[in-house]
Amino acid sequence: MRHRCVALIAFLSILSLAGFVGCGFVEGDPVAPSPPVSPRTPPPEINLVAVQMRVDESMFTSGDTFEAGLRSMMDLASEETELGSDTLVVFPEDIGLLTVLFGQGDTLSTARGLEDGMEKVIRSNLVSVGKNKLFHRVSWPRALFLTFGEGMAEAYFETFSTLAREYGVYIVGGSVALSDASMSPYVPDGIPGAPGEKERRNSADVYNAGAVFGPGGEVLGVTRKANLIELEGPGGLDLVPGDVEAVQPIPTSLGSIGLAICLDGFSPGVLDALGEADILVQPSANPVEWERWQQEEWLESSWTAVVQERRFPYAVNPMLTGNILDLSFFGQSSIVVSDASREESVRGFKDLDDMPGFAAVASDDFEGEVISVRVPHPDHR
Repeated sequence: MRHRCVALIAFLSILSLAGFVGCGFVEGDPVAPSPPVSPRTPPPEINLVAVQMRVDESMFTSGDTFEAGLRSMMDLASEETELGSDTLVVFPEDIGLLTVLFGQGDTLSTARGLEDGMEKVIRSNLVSVGKNKLFHRVSWPRALFLTFGEGMAEAYFETFSTLAREYGVYIVGGSVALSDASMSPYVPDGIPGAPGEKERRNSADVYNAGAVFGPGGEVLGVTRKANLIELEGPGGLDLVPGDVEAVQPIPTSLGSIGLAICLDGFSPGVLDALGEADILVQPSANPVEWERWQQEEWLESSWTAVVQERRFPYAVNPMLTGNILDLSFFGQSSIVVSDASREESVRGFKDLDDMPGFAAVASDDFEGEVISVRVPHPDHR
């Protein structure tokens, strides 16, 4: 398969050659995880929202700029559609990954490109990351995420929790690179994907993981990406694949959510594990130009699972777009439905013929945009 769900991991891939990056963090003590809440009364309709997020380096200067960027898209969503507890808002893959760059703005501002920027950041963080590399006997990339995981987890979980609570919606927070130990202060026991006691204390494994947040800001479940590309593996970021057998739907009042992070949306094994889900969610990021062949391959993921195979009633596939130094991301976000007779069906990806199933598609493959559609609750179809 020629497509690559690399996303922002490509931005850090040269760490495998020589070094690592560092960051500053959002200040404050971790907030105790919220206990699981009782399911709310299912609404007759649900509101599905995909955030096509255009990013650049300025969004990852600090916790404040990170939150401001996400909040701007929530405000845009509130202009696009009425938000409430019947709404699911989905952000793209790796939206939390570059929180690792907090505090590195001055260094990156003088960079001539990706490799030069990484070399500058590497030189400024040798001691702290090196200690973790020696202690855990891991690679430089893994040591990076272990060193700064607490700050990344704080930025990711607290920001998305705040936004879910303030706007009163369900949110899928794309994904972020974290260890179980870093996640544990925010993920309550007893929910799908919660790390066990051993993992909370001792794990040196780092995953590409995403979380689902409820309208009260509570964390409802976590999923770890199971199918990694080469740049995520031992020769790149040295992330650890999640266990396919541990993947499971996350229950909500909108229906159960099946979180398949980018490449997992192409995986029959992951889709089988999520087979009881009502809403397939595929947060994605694609550093390859959105040409016709790429659009055709993308149909093999959530569109095929919903429209052709009818595994799920609905799917939401938000895409990351924009530039980080000399790396660019492309793609059209989409929302698809299994009922091909819907009058609301619209034209699909820009270079392809009309086809059934698309309920909403982003108009551009590079700009930021919010798309939404109201559909019957899965119990009322």
